[in-house]
Amino acid sequence: SVGGNSNRGLTLEHVELISSTQGLNENDSFLVVTADNGINSRQEQKRIQERFPNVKIIITDHHNPDPEMVIEENDKTIIFNPHYKPTEFFKKYNISGASTTGVLLKSILNKRLKAEDLSNFERNFEKINTLFKVSNMLDYVETHPADKPEKDYVITKFLRYIRNFLIVHRPDYFGEHR
Repeated sequence: SVGGNSNRGLTLEHVELISSTQGLNENDSFLVVTADNGINSRQEQKRIQERFPNVKIIITDHHNPDPEMVIEENDKTIIFNPHYKPTEFFKKYNISGASTTGVLLKSILNKRLKAEDLSNFERNFEKINTLFKVSNMLDYVETHPADKPEKDYVITKFLRYIRNFLIVHRPDYFGEHR
C-alpha cells in the first residue's frame, strides 16, 4: 500500500489481478516493475514471492527507504532508487519518481540498442523526453485529490508510450508476454 491506501503500490492483490488478466499462473516466470513505489514493501515482496516463486521484481522508486521495511535485494529482486545506496550525485540531488523511471529506461535502451538504432528513433525519443519532462513536473506538483486521475493519466500515457515503442522496435524485449 502507499500512504495507507491499499489500492496503490506493490501488493500481492495487484500482482494476482494482473497475472490473472494476462493468463499467468503461480508457477509462470514473469517480471513486475514498479513505478514510483515499492521501496518499503518488504512484507508484500515476501507474500508475492511466496505465491509466485518465479516472479522477478524491479523496484523503481525515489522515496526514502525505511531500514525496517525496505525490500530485500536478492537474485529475484532489484532496487533502482537514488536514495538506496546513493552515489555521490544522488547524495546532492533529489529526483522525482518519473525521473527515476526515466533514468532506468535510458540505461536499458542504451545497453540494449545499438547506437545506429538509437539514432534511427530520434523522433520517438523526442516524444518520450517530452512525456518524461511532463511526468517529472507532475511528480512535484501538489494536486488536489480530485485532480489525481488527470495526473495519473499523463504518467500512464508516458509509460504506455515507452512500452509500445519497445514492442514495435524490439518485439523480443518482452518475450511472449506483452
